[in-house]
Amino acid sequence: MFLTGMVSDFSSEMMNDYLEKTKDDPQKRETLLKMSLIGVELGIILLQESKEFREAFGKIHAEFFKHPESKEVIRQAISSITH
Repeated sequence: MFLTGMVSDFSSEMMNDYLEKTKDDPQKRETLLKMSLIGVELGIILLQESKEFREAFGKIHAEFFKHPESKEVIRQAISSITH
């Protein structure tokens, strides 16, 4: 738990710092967007090709559903497709 929190805090801090430094630089923001889209595409490919990745993906989502915060996210998602 401690290590997970440290990694999460560090990642959030790094990302917030990067976003702040690039907010007035459209070219760097475009680079961030392209990198993010590559990451999404990689995730899709791994879901298609890797049973191990699909299992890990399922585990992390199953864990999320165990926590009360998931209820609001799910409610909002369902609401957005029914209205």
